Amino acid sequence: MSGLVMEALLLAAGYGRGLEPLTHTRNKVLIPVINKTLLDHHLENLVKAGVDRVVIVVSYLKEQVEERARLLANKLSFDVKVIDQGKPLGTGDAVRKGLEEISSEYFIVVYGDIYVRYEDVKRFAKAGKNLLGAYEVSDPRRYGVLVINEDFTLRDILEKPEKAPSNLINAGI
Repeated sequence: MSGLVMEALLLAAGYGRGLEPLTHTRNKVLIPVINKTLLDHHLENLVKAGVDRVVIVVSYLKEQVEERARLLANKLSFDVKVIDQGKPLGTGDAVRKGLEEISSEYFIVVYGDIYVRYEDVKRFAKAGKNLLGAYEVSDPRRYGVLVINEDFTLRDILEKPEKAPSNLINAGI
């Protein structure tokens, strides 16, 4: 590991409408997947990849997330800060609010409702560059659609556009 990424920003503020009815009583990161919550998987993988501080941006059912995150922080020996986004206004706003608590030049952003394998976290961390995971889908209208320049740099992310300019969506890392 290059040692560049020591902090992570975990986005867990949205309601998780795509995961209803599971999210009626719990935050999307607290949904169990293979006998652990998504939050457990995320934090274990981030710590294993070398992250020692995680900032979690939450809105919906913040107290549930904060309680579980603190328990895991004690168990796995890392620093955690849970901040309230307030009204969930999308990914850009959540990242902006989370950045106020990030002190590292290099950090990783992970979507709370998308499982990210340890190997992928490690690969992104080693790159030490501004990278964004992309995934091609047949109907991108339900996602954050990437607008890419000819040199494959990111120009914009359009959230759930009616008419999508591409089939590439934000893959959550």
